[in-house]
Parts: sequence; structure tokens; C-alpha cells
Amino acid sequence: VLSPLAKNLFHRAISQSSVVFNPCLYGKDPRPVAKKVAVLAGCKTTTSAAMVHCLRQKTEEELLKVTLKMVGVSILVAFTLGTWPKA
Repeated sequence: VLSPLAKNLFHRAISQSSVVFNPCLYGKDPRPVAKKVAVLAGCKTTTSAAMVHCLRQKTEEELLKVTLKMVGVSILVAFTLGTWPKA
């Protein structure tokens, strides 16, 4: 997205920190994780095309809720509150 060679190739992008360290993003078979995301989002998992079509209809808020269900507590909460617990 940042490369000049990518100019006009993308309309939108999602930038997220630490995604390179997330094992579900570079595993041998991402299908189980994709199905879990689809199920949590209320999408049918009969085919990949059905999952993609359904997920593309979801709002940002709906996708964030799915993320929170998958990871439990979001790091965004800590930054939103602006304070960290004292050790």
C-alpha cells in the first residue's frame, strides 16, 4: 500500500500492529480460522464464496465484535482508557 507501485490498486486498507506475529495468519491451513470468523459473524460456511460474500457485508463494528470474541479483551480498551494498571 505504501509503495508507489501500488498506486491506484487499493481503495482501502487495514493497518494493524503485530499481525506478523499472529500464528493464525501464517499457518499451513487458514480455513479453520476463516470458518471460525464466519461463524462468529453469523455467516454460512458452506463455501468460501459464501463466507467472503457475507463477511464483506459486515460493518466495521460487527467485525470488531468478532475480533473481540476471538481474542477476549482488546488492546484497544487499554489505549481508550488511557491508563495502565499499576504493578
